[in-house]
Amino acid sequence: MDENVQYAHVPELEPGTQELAITKIIFNKLSEQNCLSSGNRESVAYRLAEIMTSAQELYMDYLPHLIDCDNSQNISEEEAEFDEHAGEAPVFREILGVRMALIHLRDLIADFDEAFIEAMSSEHEDEDEEETSTENDFFEEY
Repeated sequence: MDENVQYAHVPELEPGTQELAITKIIFNKLSEQNCLSSGNRESVAYRLAEIMTSAQELYMDYLPHLIDCDNSQNISEEEAEFDEHAGEAPVFREILGVRMALIHLRDLIADFDEAFIEAMSSEHEDEDEEETSTENDFFEEY
C-alpha cells in the first residue's frame, strides 16, 4: 500500500447511528458530484452503508469472539436444549455464527449490486432520451 496516500477521516459514530450517518455522507458525496439521479443516490448510498456497518460488525464483534473462544466456554444445559450444535467445540459454534454473518453480508452485497446496476442502467436510459430529444429538436428546426 502506498504510504503517501491520505484517506479521509472516518468519524466515530454511535452504535445504531452508523448506517444512517454513512448513508448521508455517501448521498452527499454523490449529490456534490452530480452522480446518479436523486432516487438512485439514496438507494445506492443506503445499500453501501448496510454493507459497511455489517462488515464492521463482522470485524469488531465476531472476530474477537472467534479469537477468544476456548473449551471453557461451554453453554448451559438450558441453552443446549435449543442448540443442535451444543456438543461441538466452541470454535465450531463461533464459525457457524460467522458463517451466518457472511451469508447476510453476501445478501447485502447482492442487494447493492442490483441497486447499482439498476441506477447505472437508468442513467444510460436518461442519457439516451436526452440524445434522442436533442436530435429531434435539431430535425424539427430544419
